Amino acid sequence: MRSILTLLLMLALTASAQTPGSIDPLFNASDIGYGRGDGFLGYVHCTTIQADGKILVGGDFVSHSGVGSGTTFTNINRLARLNSDGTLDQSFSVGTGFNTGTVRKILVQSDGKIIVLGDFTSYNGTTAVGIVRLTSTGAVDPFFTTGTGFTGGYPKDAVIQSNGRIVVVGTFTGYNGNACSKIARLTTGGIYDLTLLDGSGFTGASVNAIAMQADGSFVIGGEFTVYDGFPCGNIVRVASNGWADMTYNPGGVGADAAVEDVVLQADGKAVVVGYFFNVGGLIARRVVRLLTTGEVDTNFSTGTGPNSQVTDVALTSTGKVLIAGFFTSVNGSSSPYFARLNSNGSVDGTFVVNSGADYLVYGMAVRSDDKVVITGGFRMYNGVLRQGIALVNTDGSTDTGFFAGSGVAKKVTWIARVQSIALQPDGKALVGGSFLGYNDKPASDLIRVNADGSHDPTFSTGSIDHLVEVRAVVVQPDGKVVVGSNFGFAGSTSQGITRLTSTGALDPGFAAGTGFTGEVRALALQPDGKILVAGNMTAYNGSACARVVRLNVNGTLDATFNAGIGPGGPVNAIALLSDGSVMIGGSFSQVNGVARGGLAKLSSSGVLDPSFPSGAGISGTGTPSLAAIAVLPDGRVLVGGDFTQVHGVSRSRIARLLSTGEVDVTFDPGFGAGSNVRCMALQPDGKVVVGGSFTTFDGVVRHLLARLNTDGSVDQNYPVQWGTGFGVFALAMLPDGDVLAGGEFTELNDVGKNRLARVNGGDVSVAVSPRVFLQGPYDSGTQTMSDALRVAGLVPSIEPYSALGYVHAAGGGGSSVLPAMLAATGTNAIVDHVVVELRDATSPSLVVATRGALVQRDGDVVGMDGSSPVILYVAPGNYHVAIHHRNHLGVMSAAPIALTAVATTVDLTLPSTATYGIDAQATIGSRAALWAGDVTGDGELKYVGANNDRDPILLAIGGSTPTNTVTGYMGADVTMNGVVSYIGTNNDRDPILLNIGGSTPTAVRVEQVP
Repeated sequence: MRSILTLLLMLALTASAQTPGSIDPLFNASDIGYGRGDGFLGYVHCTTIQADGKILVGGDFVSHSGVGSGTTFTNINRLARLNSDGTLDQSFSVGTGFNTGTVRKILVQSDGKIIVLGDFTSYNGTTAVGIVRLTSTGAVDPFFTTGTGFTGGYPKDAVIQSNGRIVVVGTFTGYNGNACSKIARLTTGGIYDLTLLDGSGFTGASVNAIAMQADGSFVIGGEFTVYDGFPCGNIVRVASNGWADMTYNPGGVGADAAVEDVVLQADGKAVVVGYFFNVGGLIARRVVRLLTTGEVDTNFSTGTGPNSQVTDVALTSTGKVLIAGFFTSVNGSSSPYFARLNSNGSVDGTFVVNSGADYLVYGMAVRSDDKVVITGGFRMYNGVLRQGIALVNTDGSTDTGFFAGSGVAKKVTWIARVQSIALQPDGKALVGGSFLGYNDKPASDLIRVNADGSHDPTFSTGSIDHLVEVRAVVVQPDGKVVVGSNFGFAGSTSQGITRLTSTGALDPGFAAGTGFTGEVRALALQPDGKILVAGNMTAYNGSACARVVRLNVNGTLDATFNAGIGPGGPVNAIALLSDGSVMIGGSFSQVNGVARGGLAKLSSSGVLDPSFPSGAGISGTGTPSLAAIAVLPDGRVLVGGDFTQVHGVSRSRIARLLSTGEVDVTFDPGFGAGSNVRCMALQPDGKVVVGGSFTTFDGVVRHLLARLNTDGSVDQNYPVQWGTGFGVFALAMLPDGDVLAGGEFTELNDVGKNRLARVNGGDVSVAVSPRVFLQGPYDSGTQTMSDALRVAGLVPSIEPYSALGYVHAAGGGGSSVLPAMLAATGTNAIVDHVVVELRDATSPSLVVATRGALVQRDGDVVGMDGSSPVILYVAPGNYHVAIHHRNHLGVMSAAPIALTAVATTVDLTLPSTATYGIDAQATIGSRAALWAGDVTGDGELKYVGANNDRDPILLAIGGSTPTNTVTGYMGADVTMNGVVSYIGTNNDRDPILLNIGGSTPTAVRVEQVP
């Protein structure tokens, strides 16, 4: 059985991969998309683990990758909760989060409420100066009143006493109008507690850490010299009433520099970390353990200790000591930013971090299994990509199942993008842009992928640079790779341009010298091996140059190509014509002093071609620019970018030019792209695939990708109806007609793919135009359905069936409807979402393709654009056609129907249309309609008994008062008027009884779709 299921799955995946415009799920199959593994945009400073294993994190980050939500980034300003596997906990909502600063400490009370401290002033629009208490769902707790909060500074650490009161330390000088120097105690309601007798408080810059002993007293560390008149060098013990414990004084002098953190062992000893070199007059390099008397424990020694500041400390269940901070070694042993010590202070040799974190570790939290969650500003841990958070196993290795990355991954503080793709003859592809890794492995800004999308480890540049963007890549016939970028790349001293060997090493034979002043944006390779370079450059290897130049094979400047002063602005695109001339496009208004609006042709020697019409060039609002050029075999040229006219002819963001430069009026894209066109790829049949940041093309829904016919019209057989992210920036046409697409997306056409995807180009799809009535909203007088849900604004913009657990096939889920479609009135007004299924001709229980669709008042079932037929991604053939609705019984055609790319009408509103099974629909006069009342969605109508459809209606309105009503988009709304009611006129209960016979409440009606 398992082998049969596996075969069916592979057949389904193969079918999906063959449908036009669909995303090939087998290309880099491990990439689940949706930004998975991107982590945080910003640094994570602190973390704590709840009793249920969920992880709270805080810092200065402003967003987090959305996992499975279809959203590239989820705004979670400075606070988030993760599930135990590292994915974002969507049930914890911070709203707009914290307005500024950094979250520095998170505490969880025994009742699950969460206390958050830092240098912020509001949370989700509510004033919260330095402190706020939240419910377990992330909402502000109104019973915790802080008034004006902390003033004169901010809190840095806190502990919760057994009675629920909170002791806070930091840099502040007041709390809600009460003077308090860097320490305060709050009641369980947030009121200032006057019983903490701190006197004059602390004298010094900051109190950084507090730990509470079993007897209720506190060990406190920081950067201070005096507490309430008692001299204490950066560490002191304070009784539970606030008095200084004068018996606790390490050597009478304390630490000679700041203490950053303190943790107490079960035996009451305190492990203290910070900047210090000496404590109590004894050498203690940045880590020390104190006895319960405050004296240095000489049985604990780290030798020469960490080589820099330690900022955080934690204990495992076995008493081992975890430290984190600015250090890169401990007692001479390499341990970048994170280490584990034995209980005597020695380095734990069984905890091997190898390359460790590549940047600072700020926070730690130990799980019950002694695995450690670490947070910070790092991008990877032990050679595995981990953006700001990682789970470390007990042996020091990375837990690769925790927040595992996939696809092209972003840099910590940058949005990732693929900007260029170059194909090799062997089917591999060079992919360049701004990113940090691929499939959980570090691979900065340029990678090579195999034909199946897997990472090719035989190509490595060894580059990890936070600021570099690879803008252009070309592959030479000898396998060498020319790279254009904004800065130097892969360790090269040549700015803007680099040549690599076929393995990614720097090519020593490429004599670019210091390279370009200014960024390179486009490259083109001539047949003779010379390299055309375009961008925003003003000098090359110390010599002034135009924004378009030609280099010799060895990288020197080709003096035979002279563009003079060149374009007056940046050049974004360059293409070589068959006669050796060069087409350039960008945001310039003149070339060599001659008017050229963003578009020009140069001779093979770089001279401006006067025969190419000057005209007006491209024009539009803002700063018009041209981003892409594609040369057709017959010499005509396609241009794309951000413009609304070319030579005065209306052309929105794409146009075709004759070889003479005039607009080709036989290519008419209508309204064109709704936003920028950034790249194009030509099919052998003359069709063109375009990518950009648009969501419509000629008024048709097309998210980020579209295919145009040879006359410029939108190809209806290539529907890309959903995409998440800022655009497709690079396309490469594969020999089989598929394209590789790269950009900033994390989802394309209902499939999660992080910034690199393979899009099918084959024309394998069918179109169907079903008609169906839903009994619940049907009016037999007008023979139309009510659109009350639409009028009330309750129809969701995204098909609801995926969220209800329905499993789509062949990329049929997640479709969205444009808001304008929900504004339509009359007989074409939208009633609700439905699902169209195609089932196998000989095995009607086998679903082969699905698609979310819309049903209109007159019964027409249409695509998500509100007018087109429903497109399903299967090969033309014979299929049973089924329709499902969320609270009606489904229906299916009795016989298979021949379907092709030309839409076939299947009118299920006619009783004469044969349907599968017996009594599959209700007959209402001269029409048929789906039986209403399947509230539970289990394919049965039941009035009494287990899992009946009546009780959920009562529960929806409160469960006890039958006269109650509730408004919403709910399965219990059988009549689909937007109001759930149990009794009274037009209630939702009676249709169920009527549909099972009207007199025998134990009767059951079963859906006839197998």
